Amino acid sequence: MIIFMEDKIMKIKKISEIMCAVLAGTWIVEYLMNYFGAYLLFIALMLIDYISGVLASYKEAIEHPKDSNYGWSSKKGIIGIYKKVGYMLTNIVALCLDYMLHDLSETFGIKVSSNTWVALVVLVWFILNELLSITENAARLGAPIPNLLVKVLSELKDDVDNKNL
Repeated sequence: MIIFMEDKIMKIKKISEIMCAVLAGTWIVEYLMNYFGAYLLFIALMLIDYISGVLASYKEAIEHPKDSNYGWSSKKGIIGIYKKVGYMLTNIVALCLDYMLHDLSETFGIKVSSNTWVALVVLVWFILNELLSITENAARLGAPIPNLLVKVLSELKDDVDNKNL
């Protein structure tokens, strides 16, 4: 009898965990769908940045074969992946903040037209950061980079930093 009850409790606990995960996933997807294209762009840029960084490191290793400061390092690669995971976690925090602000604004009777403005600003900042990094990697690969491109990207990122939107 006790084993039967423990089995039932474990099943209920498992079902509860699955339901919580589905609800949390549904909530995140609902918010992500508001800016689905921007999130796809962000993910694509993170992949391009990582690949271009690896290629630039390999090129530098060929150019400086005896210098250990150049070349691909698994440690740097893992740190880069951790950094990109941190980007995603930060954006999830921004989404949670948006949800709280939107929910609280309704509680206090304040009309808010958008329910994802914090996450959007954070996402734009990360997209600009990835674009700058890809540009730097392209320069490391030997591509000529117009100063105008770097200047515009840097100024846009600074504007987001300084909230001059």
